Amino acid sequence: MYLFQMQLLSILLIVPLAAALPTLFEKKLQVVSVTGKLICNGKPYEHAKVKLYDENLALPDRFLAEGVSKADGSYTLTGNTTRYFTIDPKVNLYHNCNDEKVVSISWNKFIIYVFTPLKN
Repeated sequence: MYLFQMQLLSILLIVPLAAALPTLFEKKLQVVSVTGKLICNGKPYEHAKVKLYDENLALPDRFLAEGVSKADGSYTLTGNTTRYFTIDPKVNLYHNCNDEKVVSISWNKFIIYVFTPLKN
């Protein structure tokens, strides 16, 4: 009798869990926008390459968007992806600020991690 009760209890627990799994682990479209202004030695920094990624720990980062800074140093990027969990956006900036030997194929890389607020 005890074994039958345990099997019945297991079935009663597993069936609702199995029914809820598709909604618990459903991929959701997520959108992120970043805006900034680049200043080099007190002046707006134009033509810096800016790339937006979704950072992944185990896999390569997912590319979301790219652009360049404008004449006033500003940039805005918007990207989206479909994921099971909250995306971890990061911005890579490629620039030649304070590089005495400016070569067009030589870029310095600077990474900004974008933190998303926790939901209550």
